[in-house]
Amino acid sequence: TNRRQDTLDLMMADPATGASRAVLTEKQPNWQKNSPDFRFLKDGRRFLWESEATGFAQYQLWSLDHGKICDLTRGDYPIESIVRVDEDHGELWYVARSSATKINPQLHRVKLDGSGQRRLTPDDLHWSGFRIAGDGSAFVATGEFVDRPPSTHLFRIDADPAKGVTQVATLAESESDPWGKIGVQKPEFLRLKAADGETELYGVLYKPSDFDPTKKYPLVVSAYGGPAFAMISSRTQGLRAETEFGILLMTLDNRGTPGRGKKFEDANYLSLGEEDCDDQAAAVTQLAERPYVDANRVAITGHSYGGFMTIIAMLRHPEVFRVGVAGAPPTDWRNYDTIYTERYMRTPQENPEGYDNFSCVKLADRLKGKLLLQQGMVDDNVHPNNTWQLVQELQSKDIPFEMMLFPRADHGIFSPAAESTKWSFLLKHLGLMANP
Repeated sequence: TNRRQDTLDLMMADPATGASRAVLTEKQPNWQKNSPDFRFLKDGRRFLWESEATGFAQYQLWSLDHGKICDLTRGDYPIESIVRVDEDHGELWYVARSSATKINPQLHRVKLDGSGQRRLTPDDLHWSGFRIAGDGSAFVATGEFVDRPPSTHLFRIDADPAKGVTQVATLAESESDPWGKIGVQKPEFLRLKAADGETELYGVLYKPSDFDPTKKYPLVVSAYGGPAFAMISSRTQGLRAETEFGILLMTLDNRGTPGRGKKFEDANYLSLGEEDCDDQAAAVTQLAERPYVDANRVAITGHSYGGFMTIIAMLRHPEVFRVGVAGAPPTDWRNYDTIYTERYMRTPQENPEGYDNFSCVKLADRLKGKLLLQQGMVDDNVHPNNTWQLVQELQSKDIPFEMMLFPRADHGIFSPAAESTKWSFLLKHLGLMANP
């Protein structure tokens, strides 16, 4: 791939002579995934290839000798993974996010010539645990959702696509209300609007076991929000013990996170900290319309990119986020790994405004809320210099903040003290703990 990471060549080389050539080239206007799904068929000459040329990841069939053979899958949704390659029957079984809820995985099947593409799982649920009959006439799958326990079913596939798929039997079912059985609140799947007012975002809201909708509760946002990692799964969700402090806890995948296609994933290209951060703020604003959400007591916390998200959210939206705890934050993108940062921001020379406009260091004088920084002092991923630069700016402007250092911790601060200092700080400044 090139340094800008918008072009990728799949190369073929002769180990005896060193002669090489490009088999195919992928190019994107923004950035190109550097490790697409790639699998050879039995003949060793044809292979399956994941391409995002349409804006959504899809499978293609290629030949080392003859180039592209065909597009195997199609749709305005991304494929997720291969379940089975059945060359005897000339079929590819795969998972794609083709539901109305755009993060729900669904089982599909297509012929290896690109014909007969079918979605097989019937409902808008999270489907997994696929087991396929040897002759391809039936399959087993487990369906669930955030607020719906898993159940496993046997399905028969009719040869006539018009007749679809028939559920033959339910093989296993969970407790119908596992949350009620242990006296906790069922998690709520959130469908909110992004800051653009149009894009649908997904999140989960957790409530304390004694939740009373006539009361007001502080809200804590547990954030990550960065490229290459999504927090939200539509699988059945358990409890979050932190809510027992008397808080609401929200997690949300903003624009810029993966699994929703290139437009969604590239929304903050050249502007890490803008669309993603603004989406988190927009989500809180919408939740604050509920009478039991106290808009004056909103905190945000996260680690790594989530630490950056915490700080940039407090700087860009001080009217929304009053309290924050940031762990190992990259405070200025000039300080982070080039292969990661340049993929999304290009170089500082190409994108000086992007680096300046979303630098926590350069925006430090906007801090109005209560901030705690947590930093491992031997962090070789997000170097501690990120924290020191922000500290220098805050101190030079006499802006109060707090900090907890962990002398032997690297990027993952695996210490009980990290949790206790974080939650003591949050609870104190949310008015739930007078003397931490």
